[in-house]
Amino acid sequence: IWVMIFPMMMQIDFASVLRVRDKPATLLLTTGINYLVKPFTMYALALLFFRVLYRGVLGGDEANEYIAGCVLLAGAPCTAMVFVWSLLMGGDGAYTLMQVALNDLLMLALYVPTAMLLLGVSSIPLPYDMIAIAVALFIGAPLVLAWLFRAAAIRWRGEAWLRDEVVSRFKPVTIVALLATLVLIFIFQGRTIGSKPLHILMIAVPIILQTCLNFGICYSVGYSICIDHPRLAPASLIATSNFFELAVA
Repeated sequence: IWVMIFPMMMQIDFASVLRVRDKPATLLLTTGINYLVKPFTMYALALLFFRVLYRGVLGGDEANEYIAGCVLLAGAPCTAMVFVWSLLMGGDGAYTLMQVALNDLLMLALYVPTAMLLLGVSSIPLPYDMIAIAVALFIGAPLVLAWLFRAAAIRWRGEAWLRDEVVSRFKPVTIVALLATLVLIFIFQGRTIGSKPLHILMIAVPIILQTCLNFGICYSVGYSICIDHPRLAPASLIATSNFFELAVA
């Protein structure tokens, strides 16, 4: 997970957060969807499906486990693949950089209370310190180390060297780490996945619905207030995304 996250965070210029006022509408829209809409729509859909529609198939403990997983998944936006999405959609790189930097800082403050609020409402026990430690280890620590490394590298060799010689060489390693994480998940959870294929499909339904719902909300609102495509396209994908690495951790 660190090998996936650290190279991505090396690309982020956190000074770009100071330029938020240059493009406030898009940043406010995406941030609002990420932290005020998406966690709650995912929670509502998880309750609807796991406690109502699937009640005859799932036991109470299983339903609670799946609801908790959905809450942890939707509590923060993705950061690792955002630059790739922006490139594929012809997005505004400067906007994407600002949004990712802002998200990384907001996650440190908002992920734990949001997750604990939703899980507490559902009476699903999950230790506060466990979530806080995961955030510290898998967001806070790599964020600080990446910032220190970036500052030292730019001062020592320059930003072009960091971008062309360090970040570019880490990209294949990041992909390998992503694939390795998926392989390890299937290794450790293979028996569960193999014995409950129907549950996998059932879990996928509310997650897919919330993805489509939040993308539609973000793009529709952005289009209605005349945000241009280079900013609105990556904004909608970021608003829809989930930080699965943190949820796995």
